[in-house]
Amino acid sequence: MKNKYYIVLFSLFFFFLGCVQEKEPLIEFDRYENSPKGNFQAFWDGMSRRYAFWGYDPTDWDAMYNKYAGQVTDETTELELAKIFVGMVENLIDSHYSIYVEIDGQPDAISSKRVVEKSLNYHYLLDSAYFEGKLFGRLSPSTRKKFAGFVYGVIDNKYQYIRIPQFNVFETFAENSEFFLDMLNFIANPAPQYRGVIMDLRFNPGGFADEVPLFVGNFTEKELVLGHSRYKYGNNRNEFGPWIPIKIFPSSIGYNPLPVVVLCDGFSISAAERTTMAMSLLPQVTVLGDRTFGAHAPIISDKEGRDITYAGQFNLPNGWEVTMGVEVFRHADGNVYEGIGFPPDVVVPFDINLFKTTGRDNQLEQALQRLPQ
Repeated sequence: MKNKYYIVLFSLFFFFLGCVQEKEPLIEFDRYENSPKGNFQAFWDGMSRRYAFWGYDPTDWDAMYNKYAGQVTDETTELELAKIFVGMVENLIDSHYSIYVEIDGQPDAISSKRVVEKSLNYHYLLDSAYFEGKLFGRLSPSTRKKFAGFVYGVIDNKYQYIRIPQFNVFETFAENSEFFLDMLNFIANPAPQYRGVIMDLRFNPGGFADEVPLFVGNFTEKELVLGHSRYKYGNNRNEFGPWIPIKIFPSSIGYNPLPVVVLCDGFSISAAERTTMAMSLLPQVTVLGDRTFGAHAPIISDKEGRDITYAGQFNLPNGWEVTMGVEVFRHADGNVYEGIGFPPDVVVPFDINLFKTTGRDNQLEQALQRLPQ
């Protein structure tokens, strides 16, 4: 099941590729020897050529070379080399970025300092036990349904509620097609007595970005330009293709005209953030909660990265794998929120103590109060 979201994006992209002069082949990383110095050089050169956010990222990559290259010798251990890489990437803005390492037979991953801190500091209280238990129990019995983490129904007898745990509808559709078709119809065709909608994207790690229109398309009557993306095209740092508009079209299932509150938090990631950003452009929508995670650039496989974007995954001679986003995404407001996160219209921090002591969800309560009573 494909939609116009990526059909438009990639058709424009391949048209561009056919109209420009052919670039030099991608650098081959097997030319470096499997030694501490060889792996360091392969890593620095690969990042220099394939990282999509130079020009946006505050990291001075040349300064990283000057600072760390002299620390690598023939006696540098894998652990010491990994620690050097930690220092080099700690301030990167690409929040999908990881280096998958193996030290003394033990796998591990290196990410930016910000990603590590966001992950460690999140409260993890809004889990499946809450959404599929207590919150599900609050929905009207005749309307509520749940499957694979998705929850929907009517809350307080007058508000539509939809919990999207991740963007994997296309993957799981065959397991319960009736549930997903009913859910989309429920969203797109509200009953006359309903007064508003809550779309809950909290604690959503993302998934497939081409599922964003599945949900957003139900709330717009005209074509919506979510923002623009551009991909690397060439081995050098600032060789990019054109900015390509990302468009969302009205759903063929129906149109929901009701006021909407979108709930987001610090663990609304990737496709959840794009959905939040798209919904924020609609006049009937209020975004409420905390600033999102700040990871918008999709990851694609090594082969696709080599053939299409001159960015993405590459491997070091010792087998360590470097993965990264492949595009720069600019929201319709003109800003790049990678590594920053998208701000809500109404900031309502999650009250951890209130939740632990009383079970009350202050963000949900605030969302309900902002809808017509």
